[in-house]
Amino acid sequence: MSIGFNCNGTCTRSLNDSSPSLLKGLLNPIVLEETVRFEKEVFLFWEKHYFRMMATLRRMRFQIPNSYTPEKFILEAKKLIDYLGASKGNAFLFHFHFVREESNKTTFVIECEPLNFLESIDGARTYEVDLYRENFLSSGLLANQSIINAPIRNIARTYAIENGLDDVLLLNDQKQLVEATKGSLFLIQENKVLTPSLQSGAQNSVFRQVFIHFLMLQQNIEIVEKSISPFEIQNAKEIFILDLATGTKSIGNYRKTSFESLQTKKLYLDFLSSSVFNSN
Repeated sequence: MSIGFNCNGTCTRSLNDSSPSLLKGLLNPIVLEETVRFEKEVFLFWEKHYFRMMATLRRMRFQIPNSYTPEKFILEAKKLIDYLGASKGNAFLFHFHFVREESNKTTFVIECEPLNFLESIDGARTYEVDLYRENFLSSGLLANQSIINAPIRNIARTYAIENGLDDVLLLNDQKQLVEATKGSLFLIQENKVLTPSLQSGAQNSVFRQVFIHFLMLQQNIEIVEKSISPFEIQNAKEIFILDLATGTKSIGNYRKTSFESLQTKKLYLDFLSSSVFNSN
């Protein structure tokens, strides 16, 4: 649950207090977003997040003010923490929204919500999932932008709730696996870890990038990014969803198939203690 906003430099607890032009811009279907985790007084993987934000703005033809520096956004986010009277020793999730107003001017809204530290998240509960087949995500590299397939992801989340599922697995227009609605998808098969490729339409999140880099450094594991048929689910020993807000979520049940989670838990704990994760 969000507890505050920084609207182009002005902090508030309610978006209703922001300017009419900004509120109208937020209704525009093209509002870009980057989610960044802050914990232990550090923005995790900040450089990667910043360059991804700027690359997305350029790709979507947003004007980029000269003031949009890495230092500026760190200061604006910390200003929001101070405004809320919160401790910088806590963990937060920051959503950086970029809005194109009618004048073609780019403005930002930083949204802040509290959450648990990654290492303290309880991963004991397993998830029940199924395939979502009512709509398909577009494939191709432009589909890596979160905004491109956002309506279908929202519909799929509602479908999961209505059917008593924890999540659903999304397919692209080639009927290949892409991701879950709540994060990136990984399948463990013996000593291989499979994940849908970016060409499949998977979102190229920073957390996904960093975790894949960690897997590439492991001696006994081969990471494979490729197009994955739904039939490969049956061959997996373990399946998990990776998400910046909640870490890993092990899939325990898919239709009539059950999965283990021991290797997933070990991989994730090794990741959290690795130099890759702690290189900030």
